Amino acid sequence: MTKSAPRLKHLCYLLAVADEGTFTKAAEHLGVTHPALSRAIRSLEDAVGTALFSRAPHGAELTEAGRMLSQEARNLVESADAALAHGWAGASTVAVFGDVCTVEAVPA
Repeated sequence: MTKSAPRLKHLCYLLAVADEGTFTKAAEHLGVTHPALSRAIRSLEDAVGTALFSRAPHGAELTEAGRMLSQEARNLVESADAALAHGWAGASTVAVFGDVCTVEAVPA
């Protein structure tokens, strides 16, 4: 079975949890439910094949893989935001981490 490529939305969710420090605060910030956010992060972890967060009662901390992916995700999200701000339209496929993760960025 082929793993599906993570969506840009999942990378935004990764960044929200990293920035907020907890799934609860990130879910509130994003306007999604905690279970929906957890499922999205789990899906992203399945796609990259490793845990991205170390979960604890007091919050969530990025693993080494999570830190690496979050750096790439932040660059990708900022690039997508800049492209959309300039009226970019169309679809693009961007490779992150070489062949570990492929993200499809499609404007809504």
